[in-house]
Amino acid sequence: MSIDTWQAMTCRGISMFHLDIDVHQDQKLPGWEEITVANLSTFLTHRPQLKAVRGGDDQFAALEAEINLLKMTQPLSVALRDRVFRYSLSNITWGSNKKFRQRLQAVYGAEQNGLLCCMLTGEKLPVSTVIASHLYKCEWKEFAEVDMGLEDIDDVGNGLLMWKPIEHAFNTSALCFVHDKGMDRFVAHVLDLSLLDVSLSARGAKLMGASWVASPPGSRAASLTYRDIDGEALRFPPNCLQRPLKRVLCYQAHLAKKEASKQGWRQLEFEDFWSEGLPYLEKVKAWLAM
Repeated sequence: MSIDTWQAMTCRGISMFHLDIDVHQDQKLPGWEEITVANLSTFLTHRPQLKAVRGGDDQFAALEAEINLLKMTQPLSVALRDRVFRYSLSNITWGSNKKFRQRLQAVYGAEQNGLLCCMLTGEKLPVSTVIASHLYKCEWKEFAEVDMGLEDIDDVGNGLLMWKPIEHAFNTSALCFVHDKGMDRFVAHVLDLSLLDVSLSARGAKLMGASWVASPPGSRAASLTYRDIDGEALRFPPNCLQRPLKRVLCYQAHLAKKEASKQGWRQLEFEDFWSEGLPYLEKVKAWLAM
């Protein structure tokens, strides 16, 4: 199956429906409206009521047929997406979109005296070594709205400011972030254990070559290894309510887990509902709520 065919199936499976939604019992069913990523969960909740009121309606029967198609095509589209999409050197971030960087800095902290804070280490580092990284990659942007509900690939929820050696590990599936529900934080996990005792500074210098700029004198960044960031949580400025989208980080972690299995890296257990045996509709509701 071609990627174009898969895209068409995915779009058909999520967007091309119309329905009535009665949110309040004392209201009549309003007019038909389009199902989108945002309101699909509401439809699933009110589906029994809709069926009772409009069950004999030809238009509702067509809607039911579309939902059955969704049940078949969405798991297939996820499986195909996992085969087509991969976090690897082919889509790693070597430069940052200026607009995207400005958006992230406006929320997570601006450059000061040529330094920018890495959101995992918490260290202020030379701005050229802190990458404004897209979590769901730019080259997949035509699928971003269908897969992630992202109308804009440069949405702040789709990015982090990360030091180059950390960003590289993330974009090659050697590192992922898993949401800790209990403490409501995003925790880094190094999957490629051969990296644990590697110096982050040395790794950055190797990756960037002559473009690398060392951390300021006295910064603890100079002594950090990948072991030091394993188990650390992302850091956010005080009073900052913005967070990366859970579903995007979950998706990267899902693919990183698969890559780790192939490479013989660390096997990390976490809630990865696309791989688990949850009922299909529960998976859709969980995905849209993240």
